[in-house]
Amino acid sequence: MITDPPVVLLPTRSSVRECAALKQQLLALVAYPEAVRIDVTDVELIDTAALQLLFAFCRERIAKDLSTIWQGDSPAFRAAATAVSLQVGDSAGPSSHSACQHDA
Repeated sequence: MITDPPVVLLPTRSSVRECAALKQQLLALVAYPEAVRIDVTDVELIDTAALQLLFAFCRERIAKDLSTIWQGDSPAFRAAATAVSLQVGDSAGPSSHSACQHDA
């Protein structure tokens, strides 16, 4: 779900089945001029496909000098990101050398 200002609320389960819908949400916001928040609070399960989409979204926004802020905390999200060697910021959010901000 996306709100205004834009917050992408990740569902409890973010698997390959949900990737098509997640991709559409992210594509709609990739060039959004203001900061986009991604809320991982409710994530209980996230797979590699969903993590790759989120990481690609963040990297694309960084390339456009746009901000992405990771909001909330999810041990499942952190564990999944760590398992595939994505660097996790302060307490959530895949990043490349702190390229994505985190707001607890």
